Amino acid sequence: MPSESETINADRSVYIIKHMGRLVYDESGTGRFAGSTTGVHFVLGAQETSIQDLNYGGHFPQSCYSLHLLQPTINQAVSLGSDFNLTTGSSNSVLLVQDIKPFFSFPLNYYMRHVDIFMAKWESFCPVLVRREIVSAMQSLLNNLYASSTLAKIDCSTVMTMLMVTSINQIDQNFSSASEGEAVETRKSCLDLACQLLGQVSAIGDLQALQALSLFAFYVQITGHSIWLLQLNSLMVRISQSLGLHRHDRRFKFKSGMVELRRRIWWWVYLFDKITSIVHGLPRLINDTDVDNEMPTDCILDDVNAEHISYPLPGENTPVFLFNQYVSLGQKLSTVLEQLYTTTQRRGGAEKIRRLDREMRVWNHTFNALPRIDAFEVGEDGSHLLDRTSVHNASELTMLWLQLLANISMVLIHRPALTFSVQVPEFGKSLNSCVKSSTAILNILDHEWFGGWLRSICPSGPSLIFQSGLMHIYSACLTTKAGEPDQVTNMRAVAKAIALLQLYLPGNQNPSSVQYNPGDLRSQWIGDAVSTLRSLEIALLARSQSSPTMGRLDIMVGADLPSVSHATQVDNIQPALATLDTWNTNALESLNNFNNFDWIWGDMTNCT
Repeated sequence: MPSESETINADRSVYIIKHMGRLVYDESGTGRFAGSTTGVHFVLGAQETSIQDLNYGGHFPQSCYSLHLLQPTINQAVSLGSDFNLTTGSSNSVLLVQDIKPFFSFPLNYYMRHVDIFMAKWESFCPVLVRREIVSAMQSLLNNLYASSTLAKIDCSTVMTMLMVTSINQIDQNFSSASEGEAVETRKSCLDLACQLLGQVSAIGDLQALQALSLFAFYVQITGHSIWLLQLNSLMVRISQSLGLHRHDRRFKFKSGMVELRRRIWWWVYLFDKITSIVHGLPRLINDTDVDNEMPTDCILDDVNAEHISYPLPGENTPVFLFNQYVSLGQKLSTVLEQLYTTTQRRGGAEKIRRLDREMRVWNHTFNALPRIDAFEVGEDGSHLLDRTSVHNASELTMLWLQLLANISMVLIHRPALTFSVQVPEFGKSLNSCVKSSTAILNILDHEWFGGWLRSICPSGPSLIFQSGLMHIYSACLTTKAGEPDQVTNMRAVAKAIALLQLYLPGNQNPSSVQYNPGDLRSQWIGDAVSTLRSLEIALLARSQSSPTMGRLDIMVGADLPSVSHATQVDNIQPALATLDTWNTNALESLNNFNNFDWIWGDMTNCT
């Protein structure tokens, strides 16, 4: 008979979070590590559950584990190309003044109009520009371009800043008088030149260079170039730290305007670091314990040299007001990454999940209490936002983004609990939370007005949509009765996920009619994801028609169940082990030499 201490250790081991990051392959065939936040452990777990509970005969294609590495396919995005390099740009040719002049043939007012458009739409998301500073820099640039024949006197940071502002504005055709084809070609030319300037701008490494890099990174994020998040993030974090942006302004003697700009740029880089970590499942480069800078001030920043800053009138806010809510949510995300996705901090998962869930709901409650915002509840679909018609209202865009990110955060909080034994109540409760937030994510991404840009901005994309649909399949596999309302909800969500994935195919074609070219990996990967969800949907329907009731009555949400012993857990995984011989060589576990399958039956009591 086990001793009391052995029983306690066995009970605690039930709540050890089991991570399973593995190497997956990008479009070029390069093996890249995908950490737990990418969902690779969940996808493999859903595959195994489908095999056991749905008699699903196949195995998920390897591309289903690599969707987060898929580069943009939506028409709005212009690909940076596989030859993009942060040192040499997209070309090894020597850059000359003559190469830059064609992009700056308009008067100053033209470029200031672009700056105004950018700030009106995106300042609550990326508040790294100061208008008066840009006016001065652009005036100097235009003068020097036509007075100098050498690149030495050209401000490359200003060139890149303006190129990226123009490119971002041109994503939305309503901001451009050119046709779609002309706008795409113009944006491609701007990006080619910006890529060539990256090495020089990075080498400068001052605050203006960091502004330019931030705008380049912002373009990368909102167009879904997930691969380039990594390189740009490392550059920006180190440059910002070398400039002391992570430290409190009392350590320095800057004017109020400069202090405010430094804060805004720092917290933008901070948020980009968290997004990068989530997308790729890699460690954060910025640790919160190293940061003592204050949040930006809700103020009007016109001049970096101002001794005093202007505040909005009573009852009014600036775009930075919403940016601060974004920062606050980013800090919550950072805590989630630290406590649930750090290899050496996997114990006590249930208590951490409860605490983080409570903190996220407190953030949600605090946000809803703010003036002039659209309140929402995490896990709800946000249907009250569907009648919004002000497509280009910056606050509407940012608030919907915050709603999406809050639901992604809830999935990241509760998905680790799906590695617990299915017999503990925390499993069912967290599964319910994941399903609700996955439903909300799909509904937000299906938004009539804002869904287009939300579907491309990292950490959104095909991977998020596929896994949100897969979450409903996974839940349906564990549901007790076929045909009950939850099953209907699950099937609708899967259908919506399939429809959203099809939007990433060229011309939004139906995957059943698409003729895949040998080199068209993007369409193939999306087609694989759609086909997988459809096959699972069919298998689920077949099960519901053949059996009026299901097993696993013990995982109903909120069930008050006793903890299970280690011996019971080992008995429960025998059916899973019995299927190992049926797994094909294309499965993720074979690619990574899962000889011991430690994610299933590792030493539960000695994990660290």
